[in-house]
Amino acid sequence: GAAASAADGPAALGVLALTGAGTVGAYMAGRQRLGRWGRAYAAVACTASLSWQTVAAAVGPGAVQAALWLGGAALALPWWVRHSEATPDITAEQALQDARPEPAEPTGPDWRAVRWEEYMGAQRGALAGSTLTDITEIAYGWTATVDLGRGEHWNTVTGCLATIASVYDLPDGRVLAEPIQGQPVHKARLTVLTINPLEDVRRWTGPGLDNATGTFPLAVTADGQMLHWRLWWPGAGMCHGLVAGTTGSGKSAALDLILSEVGMSDRLIPIVIDGSGGMSVPDWIPHVPYTATTVDDTLELLDRIIALMDARFAALTTVAWRDKQGRARTGRHSIDPTPDMPGLVIVIDEAHRLLMDGDHGKEIRRRVEIITQMGRKVAICVVLATQQASVTQLGGSSVIRDMCKSGNVVALRTGERVSGGMVGSVALPEPLHTLPLEWPDGSPTQGLCYVTTARPIRSRTLWVHDPYAVATAQTPVRLDDL
Repeated sequence: GAAASAADGPAALGVLALTGAGTVGAYMAGRQRLGRWGRAYAAVACTASLSWQTVAAAVGPGAVQAALWLGGAALALPWWVRHSEATPDITAEQALQDARPEPAEPTGPDWRAVRWEEYMGAQRGALAGSTLTDITEIAYGWTATVDLGRGEHWNTVTGCLATIASVYDLPDGRVLAEPIQGQPVHKARLTVLTINPLEDVRRWTGPGLDNATGTFPLAVTADGQMLHWRLWWPGAGMCHGLVAGTTGSGKSAALDLILSEVGMSDRLIPIVIDGSGGMSVPDWIPHVPYTATTVDDTLELLDRIIALMDARFAALTTVAWRDKQGRARTGRHSIDPTPDMPGLVIVIDEAHRLLMDGDHGKEIRRRVEIITQMGRKVAICVVLATQQASVTQLGGSSVIRDMCKSGNVVALRTGERVSGGMVGSVALPEPLHTLPLEWPDGSPTQGLCYVTTARPIRSRTLWVHDPYAVATAQTPVRLDDL
């Protein structure tokens, strides 16, 4: 309208024709998408626009400025009324939701208990009269309590694991049984794995030794719990250890883990004695402060350790200290390892070759017996690694086996049935020689074990990806008196 008012004659008519055509074109383009009310509103708005343009062209825009403001507001008001929404009443809506009843919990017996009663606990079932209770979901499956009834023993369940796997349509190795601490022996804890986490290798991520407890992470159980290796009991001395397993079971990998934790500690010194001449743990032999790879070197090193042990005993009997009540005391019955008096962890790999040596086996056995019987009080412990934990394999020394079994025991796959019962005081749910060699995908089961001094359940040791890097990263510490 302003442009037409400023123009003269035909030019003004041209401007009005152009703007009018634009207004009519906009209406025609939009009317197809509008309802009846919308088309009526658009027609009124376009007519008003054409009228205002004509008046503005005739008398000038200043004369109709007030009319434009008032007319625009009048046209906008019905559009705003139609398309505005009231603010929702959230409080009322929330109150309505709160008033709705919660969905009812499903009722009726658990399908797993029903299936157990039908196939296992029935009169002719494999575990007649037994019941399945306390069913609990876990990350990899579920657990439950099997009650066999008075007069029965939980170990009976271990003979039916394959049958239980069949009942729940699972492959071998997915059903595990163990005793329940503090419960009657006729109850067993059943772990059923729909996914087997042990098939995945769990890497060692760095030093985990807790100086307050003397333990470090060792292995993961089938239900995801972490088991620990104990290097010492605070206030009660060091702990020995036994690692038993046949070739390819993961014995060397377990020693890599132990040596990694010991070597990275500021209060422990690793000592490696290798009965295979240095072939078993080659990453560690050149990088630990004390090693022996021959019979003669072994005898000489053990004599030096015994001399150090005697010196520590002499110092221990005269040391002055104060107890928790503030009383002055003299002499202690044991010590914990410290940076000033570090503990010695003597790892003897392929121990059977040294202890059964035809010429010097008896001398080596006698020295190892002395250290295992007395060393723990003065922060010295022995970790034996052998293919079998039989007394014969340990040179006929029940002392060595019993001393090592009193601490930590890692029982890997063995080659003979008889060795399975020699690695712990608790009966295992399955013979060690029946542990699988491979997983279903063909990968090796190295590290699959029972930590018999902890929970008697399938576990797998942590894996040190690059033991050579760990061995070379530590700074060997030597003692003046060793």
